[in-house]
Amino acid sequence: KKVRQDELVGKKGFVLGNTSEGYGNIYMDDDFDMDRYYSDSDYEIVRKVMEEVGISDLAERTVHTLSGGEFQKVRIARALAQEPEFMLLDEPAANPDFVYEPQLMELLTKIVKEKNIGILFSMHNVNMAASYCSKMILLPTAAPVISGTPQEVLTLENLKTTFGVEFEQTDGRLLFLPRGTK
Repeated sequence: KKVRQDELVGKKGFVLGNTSEGYGNIYMDDDFDMDRYYSDSDYEIVRKVMEEVGISDLAERTVHTLSGGEFQKVRIARALAQEPEFMLLDEPAANPDFVYEPQLMELLTKIVKEKNIGILFSMHNVNMAASYCSKMILLPTAAPVISGTPQEVLTLENLKTTFGVEFEQTDGRLLFLPRGTK
């Protein structure tokens, strides 16, 4: 069944891939297409979401002038403007500099707590995932799926099975060690 775009509003928010295609100026009046059919309340929702995500000051800039972290915030705001019950994100903290990565993860944590929105995302940074996730899933190529809390999932054996490289645990944190260093 083909679903109209307006039927998805309020159900799911997607942040997939890492493309700037379809983005012009961020402000909705200039192509900040939030995938909504616009009413007066839609404009208010967009302004509120931009403020909540901390991107109101970016409203008049074009996407091509944004840093990786600013762009990810824009993409998260677009998904939030849908007023979703659930969000699916592909590598939400990929590409930003080291300052934006924890800011983006803290933003997602805030969204879960304050808006009661479920979030599922892919991530390759096991240290960052362990710091912010309540549940995790590892997808090893040649073994069954591993799921549970970070403490249950992130064992040295599970990580080696999944990624094919050695890990070392130090001070309660996992450190990636490339092959041949141990």
